[in-house]
Amino acid sequence: MTEAPQNTGPRPEGGTTQPKRSRPRKRNGATKTSKPSDANSDSKERNGGKPPKRTSRQPKKPKARDPAKDYKYLEVKKLIRHIEPLTVNGIPPEIIQKRAHADENGNSSPSQNYVEDYVLKFITSQPDQPIHLSFQFAPSDPDFPYNVEMVKISLSIPPKYPYSKDARPSIYVLNDDIPRGFAVNLEIGFRRIAAAAMGVEDEEIELVEGKGLLSQIKTLDKYLEVFLKQEKKETIKFVKSKKRDKSSSPSPTPKEKPESKPLESRPVESRYVESRPVDVSVASVSSETARERARLIQEMNDKFGRETVKVFKKSALENKYKVILPIPMQKDHIPLVWQKHGKVEVFLHVPSDYPEHEATLSMPPNFTKNILIGYKDMQEANQIHKQVLAVEKNIERNYRNAGECGPQQKTLICVINWLYVHLGYLCMDAVDFEEWKRCVGKERESRG
Repeated sequence: MTEAPQNTGPRPEGGTTQPKRSRPRKRNGATKTSKPSDANSDSKERNGGKPPKRTSRQPKKPKARDPAKDYKYLEVKKLIRHIEPLTVNGIPPEIIQKRAHADENGNSSPSQNYVEDYVLKFITSQPDQPIHLSFQFAPSDPDFPYNVEMVKISLSIPPKYPYSKDARPSIYVLNDDIPRGFAVNLEIGFRRIAAAAMGVEDEEIELVEGKGLLSQIKTLDKYLEVFLKQEKKETIKFVKSKKRDKSSSPSPTPKEKPESKPLESRPVESRYVESRPVDVSVASVSSETARERARLIQEMNDKFGRETVKVFKKSALENKYKVILPIPMQKDHIPLVWQKHGKVEVFLHVPSDYPEHEATLSMPPNFTKNILIGYKDMQEANQIHKQVLAVEKNIERNYRNAGECGPQQKTLICVINWLYVHLGYLCMDAVDFEEWKRCVGKERESRG
């Protein structure tokens, strides 16, 4: 037999020469495709002979919004950089600065933007609460025809602004030299401006430099004269001593025109009266007082709803409401047991002759007791209850003695907002509360 020819080419290491694979034959010009892999075959068998479906990609989780880039914060930041606020949520900037320095633990370089930091922290920790800014600005029109040197307002920014079209900012005019009927015209005019900023068409309103908060304030400045020229809105004024004729209210007329009289400053009557027991018969309450009282109560109910304000008791002398206040961001002096509970309850007493006489405040006797029921250590619970009782007395006393540092307006909405913002101050003892009042009063005097 003839020997097979030897393969002289190189061999693979550790094995024999592999036979050459034949190329796939072409059939009708097409190349045969290779057989599916075992994995694909198994998948087809599991799916009834059908090819496996492609799995859809998991949706990406939305990135957490940076609070510093929140539209509301950016608008407030722009506003307070242009107009320095007198107060933020009722707190003067100087007190905010002192707290910021204290939080820095004595560091030599605390943040210079302490008010902005406070607003950012407030929006982050209390996203469902409104922001209240009070400030003043001089009319920019050099030919402004009224004797008003500074326009003082309180701006309320709703929690859902600017993400909801129904969440629109509002103002309350604080000037004593603008009669209330004309101040209402400014407030109504600002509502139109805020609505226009939210896209509501108003042919008479042309926004200034955009649609943000600063733009709305600049637009208010632009239309000050237009709003003040409007007919005075009828309002009800309550005076304890004697009734005043409607004709005695000054009229905002241009100061330089010979046929007009200047806008005069009216005598400022004290908004705060000495607390005394209410002894009023229903027959002695005028119909105007009763209507105004009903309107302000309805306004309070519409604003806060039954989750915050509930009727506790009604009588011929007063309505007693249970008000549920969330714990504010500023927790100093607030009992820890209340902080853990997340809210505190107070009683708001609205007399039958309100607003001729102010609403008063008291603390529910069983609120803290009910919280402490779950404590296993009864001795500890009793000790906490004694401490909280002292705080509750502080709240009642400090509210009575708040004076000019109390709510700037005595509407029920303003009272409840003020209670929420100043809850920590109301918990102070008498000495610390008087010192706080002195600081606030001094700051207001320095700002004129």
